[in-house]
Amino acid sequence: MDYGFYHPDRGYWQTIGEPPVDILAGYPEGTVQVPLKPGANHDWNGTEWVYVEPPALSDEERTLSPRRFTYLLKYSDLDDVWQAMIAATKGVDQDTYARLNALLNQPIYRLSKTLAAVTDPDFAALAATVAPDADISEANIRAQWEIAENAVIDV
Repeated sequence: MDYGFYHPDRGYWQTIGEPPVDILAGYPEGTVQVPLKPGANHDWNGTEWVYVEPPALSDEERTLSPRRFTYLLKYSDLDDVWQAMIAATKGVDQDTYARLNALLNQPIYRLSKTLAAVTDPDFAALAATVAPDADISEANIRAQWEIAENAVIDV
């Protein structure tokens, strides 16, 4: 059986089995035995564990796997815009053509970098040229990102 302990300065720790008396005697003064911590994002308030909402992730921390990014593009129809941009630059602007293709092959996608890309003036101008009705606004990208973060895609 596991046992939980808490000290105001040292925090929580857990033992596997009941600690022997000589070990307990070495615990700092003020240590109390507590119920096992129910999970992450719980704080001891002196009498019980209380859930604490985790801080919101920054745009740099918000990431999508390649599968989820593909989901975002397909779900939002932004894949059509991306493919039109690739087609428009092939043979005309090889650097942009290569970068657009390379951007589709990332090991991880960060919201911060995606927002930087779609707000880049050259990117925005190209997107407006090939798909004038497409919504690549920050608000829409954020909304689509959240959908992709929470989508159930594993069947």
